[in-house]
Amino acid sequence: MMPTAKIGYVDLHRPGRWTRFSLFFVIIFVIIFATVLGVRVTNNQNFFGITGLVVILPIIILLIDIRSRRRVLNAKKLDELATQLHKLSLRWLYFTSGKGITPWQREELGLPQTIADSSMKEAVEEICIPQGLVEPELVRTSNPVTILGFIFGGILILFFVPVGIALIMNSRNPAMSISGWVMTLAMLWNLPRLILGLPILHRSRKMPPLLRAIGRGRIIGKSFVAGPGWVKFGKNVWRCDRDMLLIRRTGYRSASAEIECLLVGPEKRRGLKFSGLQDDDFKILFGAWHVDDKRFEFIESELS
Repeated sequence: MMPTAKIGYVDLHRPGRWTRFSLFFVIIFVIIFATVLGVRVTNNQNFFGITGLVVILPIIILLIDIRSRRRVLNAKKLDELATQLHKLSLRWLYFTSGKGITPWQREELGLPQTIADSSMKEAVEEICIPQGLVEPELVRTSNPVTILGFIFGGILILFFVPVGIALIMNSRNPAMSISGWVMTLAMLWNLPRLILGLPILHRSRKMPPLLRAIGRGRIIGKSFVAGPGWVKFGKNVWRCDRDMLLIRRTGYRSASAEIECLLVGPEKRRGLKFSGLQDDDFKILFGAWHVDDKRFEFIESELS
């Protein structure tokens, strides 16, 4: 079990939930509006009215979603720990990297080194924390495919592959034939990405490295290094005795499908995404972050 001094649980905001509600109501509104227009106005007015809705409303939803993604806390439920976290003036990132928080007051506010969403408490406390000395290991983040994304991607593949093949076989125009090849190869490449991108397939380190890298959407690029009590990415280092790790869920997705993490300190913030709490890479990072035998002298090791 995790010592309570190292981790706390609060009701963290889950981005994407209100966006889905907004999208649902927008679709209903567009249907009603289109029906009304069909009765009261001409066809041209109907067309321009619906076109305006289709263009403007998604932009409004996107703006709502962008604002939502920066929130850290569910403002309706602020217990003592959440109140202290609120005083830190912390915001999640739009992108993967951002500036640190100044002034940095983790110790003054009595905050633990890790804060996770309260819905994860039972599952987080089941993660095994290594005992003794931990060697630094490479950790690769993930960009997991959702079931809905898998279905839509499969439909697109079934539609565009025959179209591409038809262009290759029947077109006498070289440009159209090349377009057919590009379309077909792109769709065929996306098929294994969709399949291997399902969290249940790529979260285990037992899968061959290349297939796992395709599934995680991280074929190229740097990896994190997780060592005893610290995490390093390039020249940036986060230490468990000074910095913090936040863990939250995304929208209505379960903690076994996708989680978002944030390493934050006075120098730098960095976002990480994993395919659930059972992702082997996440468990390595989480275990290294919470070990009792901290070795900061390993930060400049050959691996890191």
